[in-house]
Amino acid sequence: MHAFDYLVTFFSFVYAIAIAHILATIGDMVVASRRLRFSWLNAGWMLIILLAVIAWWLGLWDLRRQRVWPTVTIAFFFCAACGLYLLARIASPHIPATDEVDLPAFHRREGPKYMIGFGAFSLFTIATNTWFGLESGATSSSGSWFAQNAAVIPMMLASLLAGFVPDRRVQIGCILVIFAMWGWYFATLQGALTG
Repeated sequence: MHAFDYLVTFFSFVYAIAIAHILATIGDMVVASRRLRFSWLNAGWMLIILLAVIAWWLGLWDLRRQRVWPTVTIAFFFCAACGLYLLARIASPHIPATDEVDLPAFHRREGPKYMIGFGAFSLFTIATNTWFGLESGATSSSGSWFAQNAAVIPMMLASLLAGFVPDRRVQIGCILVIFAMWGWYFATLQGALTG
């Protein structure tokens, strides 16, 4: 087994737990639907964070040719996976087995944490793309690490704006910008997994 395969398996456990947490919350929402006030804003952010987990996992493929994995690099990518799990956990509301669930209130109360958190993680992603783009020259099949920043920078700015401006119209606009950037990212910048 190559070091890359071994480490991606390790990181994938954390990514899988983040995805499982979001999906479990969605399942709990469906079960509690009769006593739940739904929030499209919260649901949008859960989906945004789910897409971030998928993008980071797919993005690891660009490192498949790296022969040496220093402990610092392993710790770096493990911390990134843990950060994404924490974002998934913060954005996914606890759905109790009884009592009413008010997700718009949850979003008003907790939303700034996961919106600003996503903005901070986007900044971390920009730095990571820049560092590994300079360090290894690694590219995906249709774009480089640097090109991916063209999608991540607007996401970062939109999420920070949404986190600091509680106006619902601003937050809807920010979510739409982020979804547009994810669409562009997955359609053009995240190449096929080949070789």
